Amino acid sequence: MRYILASKSPRRKELLATIIKDFEVKESNFDEDSLKYKNPRKLVCELAKGKARAIFEKETGERCVIGADSVVVIDNKVLGKPKDEEDAKKMLKMLRGRKHKVLTGVCVMATEDDENAVTASFVCSTTVLFRYIENEEIDEYVATKEPMDKAGSYAIQGYAGKFVQKISGSFHNIVGLPTAHLYTVLKNEDLLK
Repeated sequence: MRYILASKSPRRKELLATIIKDFEVKESNFDEDSLKYKNPRKLVCELAKGKARAIFEKETGERCVIGADSVVVIDNKVLGKPKDEEDAKKMLKMLRGRKHKVLTGVCVMATEDDENAVTASFVCSTTVLFRYIENEEIDEYVATKEPMDKAGSYAIQGYAGKFVQKISGSFHNIVGLPTAHLYTVLKNEDLLK
């Protein structure tokens, strides 16, 4: 079985390597802006499906494609990647001293013979509580450039770990790929070969 991660995220690549030793990485180039769902769970699920489908349809033969996408949600507002440093600061000010959710949608598309494809998708949710972060701390953090390609403008596994007061749920989900849930899906679908 060929395994393909439909994501350019180095964090997802590291996490998938804990489940599958040999896999390819291909960027899907799926137009994420084409989806306009208001429901955050539906949005991340459809984003993951779109990424997986874009690669799955280009490839042939036996393959298992894994797509994923994450967003941060606070007050029912979806926070994706920041547009610029000011946007990153604005997001972090929204999150400070408050709980928010990190949602990751994952889609697995697999086939052995191009006839009978398996599609399994799910959304994993983790609740994160940030301590109150001072403006100077936000400025210093944004100056590191770490928040610039991260949903919600932070990387929990990086410098932003010091902002986190409490987590309820999967830590790996916050990083970008809920490995325990993905492993279970791959195992249940008999896709770990």
